[in-house]
Amino acid sequence: PYLRPRLCVVGATLGVDAVHAGIEPPVSTSLARELGVVEVSAAGAIEWALTSTVSTLSKDLYALLAAGQPATDELLVRAVCERVQAADCAARGYLLSGVPANLAQAELLFATLPPPHP
Repeated sequence: PYLRPRLCVVGATLGVDAVHAGIEPPVSTSLARELGVVEVSAAGAIEWALTSTVSTLSKDLYALLAAGQPATDELLVRAVCERVQAADCAARGYLLSGVPANLAQAELLFATLPPPHP
């Protein structure tokens, strides 16, 4: 069960220095909290894939990260797709934060995610 996308926020987020200084949470965090949805970031999706289940995805991610390599766009998108299909995201909806970060990720994401319900 997917929710129909209702909005898209595009643009620079609050500077990292301001966030680390405790001035304000990132806009996406505030928005997710206000809407009652799950905030899904690249790092969060990867962490979820590594800790929630043992799968081919988690093994592939662990091997790359253990070797000091960043996750490939393909693995990142697989992690995001698995994360947004989890029970909490299906029940409450989700907000993608910082994902996709480039055109390649966007193309993979839209090709991989099932379409929203009409």
